[in-house]
Amino acid sequence: MAVTESEVREALKNRLAHELNALDRGDIHQDAISEIIGEVYTRLGVEGTAYGQMAKEVLYEVIGFGPLMDLMMDPTVTEIMVNGPKAVFAEQNGQKMLTNVTFMDARHLRYIVRRLLHLTPGKRLDELSPMADLSMPDGSRVNIVIPPAAVGGPQITIRKWMRNLTSLGALVENGTMSAKIATFLSAAVLARQTVLISGAAGSGKTTLAEILGHSIPADDRLVVIEDTFELKFDQPNQVRLLTREPNIEGSGGITTRDLFRNTLRMRPDRIILGEVRGEEAFDFLQAATSGHRGSIGIIHASNPVEACVRLENLAAQTGVPVPRNVIRQQVAHGIDLVVQIEQGPDGLRRVTDITEVRNIVDGTLELAPIFLFHYDGIEEGRVLGHHGATGEVPHMLRKLRMAGAHIDETLFARPKEG
Repeated sequence: MAVTESEVREALKNRLAHELNALDRGDIHQDAISEIIGEVYTRLGVEGTAYGQMAKEVLYEVIGFGPLMDLMMDPTVTEIMVNGPKAVFAEQNGQKMLTNVTFMDARHLRYIVRRLLHLTPGKRLDELSPMADLSMPDGSRVNIVIPPAAVGGPQITIRKWMRNLTSLGALVENGTMSAKIATFLSAAVLARQTVLISGAAGSGKTTLAEILGHSIPADDRLVVIEDTFELKFDQPNQVRLLTREPNIEGSGGITTRDLFRNTLRMRPDRIILGEVRGEEAFDFLQAATSGHRGSIGIIHASNPVEACVRLENLAAQTGVPVPRNVIRQQVAHGIDLVVQIEQGPDGLRRVTDITEVRNIVDGTLELAPIFLFHYDGIEEGRVLGHHGATGEVPHMLRKLRMAGAHIDETLFARPKEG
């Protein structure tokens, strides 16, 4: 007898509810949830592709998003911002707007906060620790702030896990970068050039890092360090490391720097650092200048110059008595490329600047833009512009060719005007 749709829904709901409410929830993340759902399909003997939307709906119901469920299900919504029971905003197609979604009252909103917090073990949220970052089983990231840090009640920000773009070709097709940029970046990653991806929050840094990872050879050993389980790579030989906040007594915390130091003992070919924002910047530079080439780091900055300055400043905060000019030299020798990505006023995320880090000249870091995005204006809400080479031939071109990239210098020729 064929399994009915309601039976599939009930089976998914029961299994997911059991797993998400288990005592040991440390391993509940997107990949684990996908595996659980797949097991239900196999047991029932049904084709999973026919129930993808249902599985997501059941998952969100079990998680407990409540009134936010419709927004979570909407593929055009990328971010949800709850400023209060009657003030729910959403970023839809790149534009922020007030929605008609509401909670019954502040008590209802606090209930949803407790539901979300329940799914993340070890997270603390109270008056002494009023802020928390959570990672949902579907891959979405949730930030919650409660009083006294927030005025008027809990504030929730949800960045949905969206991976509609999964290849450099897809990024070219939607205008994030040009075909020449895609060719260059793929060759740079293959040739073990260390890449620093820079941008503001929500600009697409994590998605770009994940896609660049596809250019890493399949037999390389990856060690990925993150605060939340977000980056996903195809290489079979990979290790995932996650930070952990201290417990209520202030002990048991695991910092990015703790993980990075241990990473160097794990024989990595590549280190992927989900975000450079503290003392681990010093270790990242040390690794990049001592044989661990080809790593990828993500940093918050508004342009390549600021990205390098911020990396230098973070590395100088370790307390290690290293002169500032030595740290700057490590930036020059350790980082090969800075890739700047931005979200435009039309909502589209674009690579706006690819800069090669070269050397120190008169005490200043020498940076050479290789590709830039040129803004030509806005028409009907859409940003007009084009990617173009600056005419600078990267010093790394020889390394790219040695790695097997068939790249001619004409790739970097500046377009003729007119």
